[in-house]
Amino acid sequence: MDETEKAVLDLVETYNGRSIFTFKRYPLKHNTDLNEDFRMDPLDAYDLLEEFTEKFSINLDEINFTRYFPEDNGKAEKALTIQLLIDSARAGHWTDEEKSKTENTLPSNSDRKIMKKGKNKTIYILAVIICFLILPEIMVRTLTPEQLVRLSDFTSLGGIFSHLLSLMFFLGITSILLGIVAICLAKKIYRYFVRLKK
Repeated sequence: MDETEKAVLDLVETYNGRSIFTFKRYPLKHNTDLNEDFRMDPLDAYDLLEEFTEKFSINLDEINFTRYFPEDNGKAEKALTIQLLIDSARAGHWTDEEKSKTENTLPSNSDRKIMKKGKNKTIYILAVIICFLILPEIMVRTLTPEQLVRLSDFTSLGGIFSHLLSLMFFLGITSILLGIVAICLAKKIYRYFVRLKK
């Protein structure tokens, strides 16, 4: 393994398991497809290619992004493999020169910011819906009328106990959501410091 190959593998490794909902790390092989095998988010893939081209002095405009990550999330025209990255890094230019059937539409920086904001908003909206809309609805539908009356009665021991259970249930769900956010932030901070060391 030469220095170029090691540098490419190290770069890809920093994006391994980077997706918010991905907590596993995939084994790196030369024929690994970053789309199909890695299940890499298109925004993360673009960040990787941007960092890759800057590191190895390759023109980013040479890369037809939609060829490897179609806009409709369908089957990619070509696999974006680690071997392709290694070959391109060694050559000093993008080596996948076969004529593409799709038009090159790399997202601009402004488009990427909008996409990221939309992605974050979706996560926040889902969290709010779960906490404030779905959970109370589930509780109301699963309780009998007598239990609902006791829930609103603070004077009885059963009412106090029911309120405590409801509070614990709500706090438990909130803790899980906050834990997910904390894990995501920890992953981002870790990757940031890993890049600083390089």
